[in-house]
Amino acid sequence: MLFFFSPYAQLRNGGKNEEQDEDNDGKKGVKRKIIKKKKTTMSLANLIYQHMLVLSILFKHWFLGLINLFAGGPPLKDVSSDIVLITGAASGLGKGIAQRLARLGCTLVLWDVDHENNIRVAEELNNATNSKRVHAFKCDLTNKENIYACAKTVQETVGQVTMVINNAGVVSGKNFLECSDTSIQRTFDVNIMAHFWILKAFLPSMLENNHGHIVTIASGAGLVGA
Repeated sequence: MLFFFSPYAQLRNGGKNEEQDEDNDGKKGVKRKIIKKKKTTMSLANLIYQHMLVLSILFKHWFLGLINLFAGGPPLKDVSSDIVLITGAASGLGKGIAQRLARLGCTLVLWDVDHENNIRVAEELNNATNSKRVHAFKCDLTNKENIYACAKTVQETVGQVTMVINNAGVVSGKNFLECSDTSIQRTFDVNIMAHFWILKAFLPSMLENNHGHIVTIASGAGLVGA
């Protein structure tokens, strides 16, 4: 058997290999661009879907509320005998909830780490309702032991809580990598873990008396994910 060696053939084949490599690199580059474009498109589509989902849920509740307003919905539950715990009650939504429930005759237990403003809110509500049914407590929701201690104080001085409104929450407003470890830990402690500790403190008496309500407030991420 004879073997022939041709430098020209080798050079020609080498040229083809280089062309193939360049062609493959070009194809890979195009594929990467296509994949990146698909990811961007999927992210945009997912964002649009999330917003549409939130809007549809909000519209549903708005529409049902409108029907109840004009057609007359079920009568409001009498909560005048309830003891209601509201976390994050010193300002914002928590304060608004407290104002509304105070007008309905509830006994209110206001928890907030901002004790000064929390006391001010309690005094305003007591003056507005001409009563002493609103009680303010300083509670650090990042501290499990402090939560249990506050719960015990409430049970001993006010009574057994029959309604819990987990309203307190913290938001850093930063991207994930911009958040410090301390900030991330605090967010989870207040927004998630505190709910468990509060329920462990008050749920047993609700079950024992077969009476109680638990309300937990989340952001839009509670509907569509973060």
